[in-house]
Amino acid sequence: MIDNIYGCTAFLGKANNNSEEFCHYIWHEKGVFDALLKGLDKDIYGPDLEIILFYFFVNAKEHELAHMKLKEIENYIQSEKSIGINVIINQENFFHKNIEDRYEFLKDCIISRLELLASVIKKKNLDVKMECLKEDTIELLNSQKFQEIIIAQKSKQNG
Repeated sequence: MIDNIYGCTAFLGKANNNSEEFCHYIWHEKGVFDALLKGLDKDIYGPDLEIILFYFFVNAKEHELAHMKLKEIENYIQSEKSIGINVIINQENFFHKNIEDRYEFLKDCIISRLELLASVIKKKNLDVKMECLKEDTIELLNSQKFQEIIIAQKSKQNG
């Protein structure tokens, strides 16, 4: 059994179709995390990091975000061997885009956050094969399977 190094959760703002729609981009058969990244086993990348948890804040109001004082990368939790990565999803950066651009946004977001994560790993002197993790992740995000997920999502919307 594979213990995924990536996990994600979504905090849905005001309930609407957009919030539920976003979930299909990260979970399920057309989701980046369920359909693509779930095959990356934590045991391959070193003993000091068991989970990278992406927190997606979907359609959160400005005052809610200000109150949370979110950082892009949360502090490393040694007891859990985990680190959280925060991503704000809103109309401008996601919902006003077409399907391909939405997936491209998620792809770019994951890759850019891994760059930030690499600096945290280095600063904390953690035993994590970060270059290998980045390479494996980028390979999946540039794969034919990723393109097939986008095509399937477009077909679902058009059909």
